[in-house]
Amino acid sequence: MAAVGEDEDRDKLSKLVDAEGEPVLSNDDLDALLADAAVGDTYDFNAAAAEGWRVKAARAAQMTSYSVGDLSVNNEQIFTHCMQMVDVYEGIGSSVGDTRKKLISVRVGIDYDERIQPTPFR
Repeated sequence: MAAVGEDEDRDKLSKLVDAEGEPVLSNDDLDALLADAAVGDTYDFNAAAAEGWRVKAARAAQMTSYSVGDLSVNNEQIFTHCMQMVDVYEGIGSSVGDTRKKLISVRVGIDYDERIQPTPFR
């Protein structure tokens, strides 16, 4: 069970990444993001939020757009929004976030500045 301070940190990150909005981030997802963004005994919330939005973008890229009656859900727009939020939080992040992004890029074998491009829906 998480300590009170950890719950508050998770709640703060949850709001920054709209964790309850689709695609959803679980408490386990949020805890992992916080663990990766630990800087001493605090967190780089901007780096954690940027990575959280990147996770949401990856999940949105796998979702299918659909229409039901007058309701239409275009997941390409969700993906684009998520990537815009990545840029927002990376823009205000610390150098720790930049270093972390480079490390993640090396781990998954992508170019440092490479961005995931949405697949057009047909």
